[in-house]
Amino acid sequence: MKRKLNCVLLVDDDHITNYMNLRLIKGLEMASHIQVAMNGAEAIAFLQSKKGRALKPDLIFLDINMPVMDGFEFMEEYNRMKADLQLNSIVCVLTTSTNITDRTKAEELKLGIPVNKPLIQAAVLQVIDQFFLDERNLQDAEMLGKATVGLNNATSQEESLDPLLERLKADSAEIVIAKPESPKGTGGLQFFAEPDVNEASSSGN
Repeated sequence: MKRKLNCVLLVDDDHITNYMNLRLIKGLEMASHIQVAMNGAEAIAFLQSKKGRALKPDLIFLDINMPVMDGFEFMEEYNRMKADLQLNSIVCVLTTSTNITDRTKAEELKLGIPVNKPLIQAAVLQVIDQFFLDERNLQDAEMLGKATVGLNNATSQEESLDPLLERLKADSAEIVIAKPESPKGTGGLQFFAEPDVNEASSSGN
């Protein structure tokens, strides 16, 4: 189960891309509010506005090549003001698969997570799974780690964690048990909650 985001901010000067991304996010019912800015300057103005201060976007999908203020310039300004505005947004840099230069520069400057544009459902769900697990799943992860300390193989770990696994499976998640790298390690199981694509697709229709 994933928590619903309060606000997603789309920053792109391409109307068609914005329409497609907006439609996808609305279909996934993953955010209470979706805001669109046509360039970095508009995005900064929104974040500084009364509405932006109230919504504080959880997730920003940011294009690189835009007029007025591009994605690189936006990130410079965002990093300067995020402390004052108490912003802690996850930024995903939108790039085209053919534009290797922008993708490489974004990665080198650590401007955000690169995602191909236009957005597709699998990419969006991957971002949600990685950064926006709800509190229940976080508690399960902590319990999972505590329960596996001192266990030396994946088989005994899986048997000891059946109740937790059943709870997670009840949330339509596929649980993959990974054997610890070292039998001497004291870390817990690694687990990955993969989205139920069929369920996500039906909710988006």
